[in-house]
Amino acid sequence: MARKQSITKEMIQKAALDLAHEEGLEAVTARRVAACANCSTQPIFRAYENMEDLQADVIKMAGEFFADYYEKSPKDSPTPFVDLGIAYINFAREHENLFRILFVSRYKRQVSTYEFINGSDKMYVLKELKRVEGVTPQRAGEIFSLFWTFVNGLAAMSLNGDLDMNEDEVRASLAQAFEALRSYSV
Repeated sequence: MARKQSITKEMIQKAALDLAHEEGLEAVTARRVAACANCSTQPIFRAYENMEDLQADVIKMAGEFFADYYEKSPKDSPTPFVDLGIAYINFAREHENLFRILFVSRYKRQVSTYEFINGSDKMYVLKELKRVEGVTPQRAGEIFSLFWTFVNGLAAMSLNGDLDMNEDEVRASLAQAFEALRSYSV
């Protein structure tokens, strides 16, 4: 008799993340994950007390996926925040369901959106704030807050299919927005 394959927690997590990536977190149910992992629901409930715990791991893994995506994104803009904004918008375009899980939905995350975008120990935003020349740190933070509102608008437009600009046009638009915000005095 052939030995049955042992289903690991990592296999369950991968199946759940794949399912969330393709269809959203709502699709991460015990039966759907079991079908994707090619197992019964029993290994899922051996690894997890409940589905909320598995979904929390999916959110965490989606966050790690975004962090990896940003790390691999080009960082060549001379304008602060543009590379981070481009990565965020492109992530919305390319990984719509994970973007919705992380940045649009009301699913519980362990950190705020700012803390998440800052990359916890990576300090992405803080590094960009230091690149803003000729203003106080407080003003740099204000510029980022306003700039990020613009970035979120473009990302939302891309989710709705309303963003009809290519990456170069988005990049130019972000640089223009940053310069306008930097020169605007409060």
